[in-house]
Amino acid sequence: MSAHCCIHWAAAISLKSREDAEILIQNPMSKLIKLSICARTPHHRIDKANLFSQYSGFLNTGNVRIWNSEHVMAYWAAIKNPELFRGKSVLELGSGMTGLAGLAIASAAHPASVHVTDGNPSSVASLKSNIARNLNSFAPSVVVSAEQLLWGEKSSPLVDVIVGGDCTFDTNAHEPLIDTIIACLNASGVAYLFCPRRGNSLLQFYQLCHGKSDGLLQVQWIENYDDDVWAIHAEQLELTNSDPSIYNADKEYPIMIKISRLPTA
Repeated sequence: MSAHCCIHWAAAISLKSREDAEILIQNPMSKLIKLSICARTPHHRIDKANLFSQYSGFLNTGNVRIWNSEHVMAYWAAIKNPELFRGKSVLELGSGMTGLAGLAIASAAHPASVHVTDGNPSSVASLKSNIARNLNSFAPSVVVSAEQLLWGEKSSPLVDVIVGGDCTFDTNAHEPLIDTIIACLNASGVAYLFCPRRGNSLLQFYQLCHGKSDGLLQVQWIENYDDDVWAIHAEQLELTNSDPSIYNADKEYPIMIKISRLPTA
């Protein structure tokens, strides 16, 4: 019998086994997205000797868990704002082991294509598996693919929209990340990053984006981008008055960083 648990951000997970999960994303109007997700990488059976090497470091954080930012991004994009992705080419950066947001967009927003990427080869293998598991959820015209993408070292073809969740926590990766975004956005492209503050890390990334824009990019910091998500955030903050351990907004509430190209003369 499946076990069920609720997460903060308007999604539910039905655990079929240690490796498999059925993820449901739903809004108050009962619009539903259902995806079958492999929630672990193919090499999850590890011992203490190689635990640290397999699941630590910047390229391995997507193998640890599905972060809150990914749930929020999937909900905001596929349920609340599908029109922003309709007919567009979409690139997800740092998709981790599931590519939840990218696959939700592919399933519900009717994009032209969705390309989910990660720097970790094990994550990419899991992404390809998850695409195969959900082929029936995608319209035949939607091209869905997965590939390894190392920020700053390799670029994807130009795309209309870039999404990324909780991808600014490592300050050493900030410059390669913004360089990749600039390299991959087409002339009218927009990037939506959903990242918690994590101390000063997000602010440093935001300031770097402004520094590298050279007047060619518009960079926006948006805290309230959806009334439903904001209400849940406020409720969680209220609960921390009696128990601070319930919710850590610094690590759990994603702020949207919107990056778009400015029209050229």
